[in-house]
Amino acid sequence: MTSGRLADAISHTKRAYKSIEQRIAELLEAAAKATSAPNSKGKGKASGLDDDDISNLTAAQIQSELKDLKEVQTDLLMKVRFETWQYKHEELTDILNRRLTN
Repeated sequence: MTSGRLADAISHTKRAYKSIEQRIAELLEAAAKATSAPNSKGKGKASGLDDDDISNLTAAQIQSELKDLKEVQTDLLMKVRFETWQYKHEELTDILNRRLTN
């Protein structure tokens, strides 16, 4: 991976990470207000709702999404660390190879 592509990948990952952080903050705020009362049909399910509308989620759904987002957040951090390490390793290998051939 070239340094330009690595920078693009890291930038993209940082944007995704910030988006996830924002969603987590919204969910945590909603969790403080949420109740797991069933909807008006009494089935505890909602149909035809916007998936991004937190106000329509139950406490259990909020907790589930929080868990999922925290896992994605961890995966993103690991990806950035690996890509950075991989690039530095390749760069170091190139430097050493040039010194050995000169």
